[in-house]
Amino acid sequence: MITDKVNSTTQLGKVKDPLFLIGLGTLLVNDFYAKYEFANEITGKLSDIAGLFIFPYFFSALLPRFNLLIYLLTGILFTFWKLPVSQPLFNFWNNIGIEFYRTIDYSDLLTLIILPLSFNYFNSKIYKGINQQSITVNLLAFISVFSFCATTLPKKGVNIQADVDQAFVLEFNKEELFNRMNPTFSSDTLSKSLHDSLFYLHFYIPEFRADIRALSSILESQSGRTTIKLDSIVACSVTGALFFGFDQENIDKLEMLKPKDIENYFEKDFVEKLKKNPKNNSLYYSNKEVYDDYMKDR
Repeated sequence: MITDKVNSTTQLGKVKDPLFLIGLGTLLVNDFYAKYEFANEITGKLSDIAGLFIFPYFFSALLPRFNLLIYLLTGILFTFWKLPVSQPLFNFWNNIGIEFYRTIDYSDLLTLIILPLSFNYFNSKIYKGINQQSITVNLLAFISVFSFCATTLPKKGVNIQADVDQAFVLEFNKEELFNRMNPTFSSDTLSKSLHDSLFYLHFYIPEFRADIRALSSILESQSGRTTIKLDSIVACSVTGALFFGFDQENIDKLEMLKPKDIENYFEKDFVEKLKKNPKNNSLYYSNKEVYDDYMKDR
């Protein structure tokens, strides 16, 4: 039958499904707007959830005969991307000038639960032979591919030559401080962090779309207060636009930042977030000793 032949080659018309469209819209809005205006744990997870729903769905609609394989490979590649085992690949890309930035967060793997839900939903939808050559279907296919490419936007390193020496006092102890941040894969145990003093603090400056890693010391006083002493910016990368590259004006401004400017951004985009939004602030820390030892082995 003609219908069987169509079903065996493509079911691209399924991209017109309302739930797929919601996922596609969510991915685009989150990656191009929400992540930068409301950077927090929710926006970080939202892209993973939407992407894991629509990515294998789209390619399964394109190649329905291989839909199970597509979903399995999606899960494997997503897991590989999120684990430290993929770090040598990131190092290779960075060494040849293709810069990527990611913070390993094992809780991201919880979003894999979306894959079986997407798989069951895809197979529950009955393909009605929608003309896959229609303008609407082709446009949606183009937007889908665009969204997949835009999910990992290019990164470019920026050299900030400014040493600072500013202390910020917080009205809670060191353990509470760490509870208000997210540990990276190289942070070791909380007990070690409570005894050590040197850390890399990771935060984001929305104005420049810049990810910052700052060397800092963290000390707790006898009164139970915690002092963060900002030492220097050791790494900075800006996020570019998929088709428009990097904003050179932003890069120039970052490179010309003075110590006082850095102190102000650190207070606004790190310290104030710690005080106001302890649960979803997208702030990360790495134990310096553990991080440096880890990078030596890469």
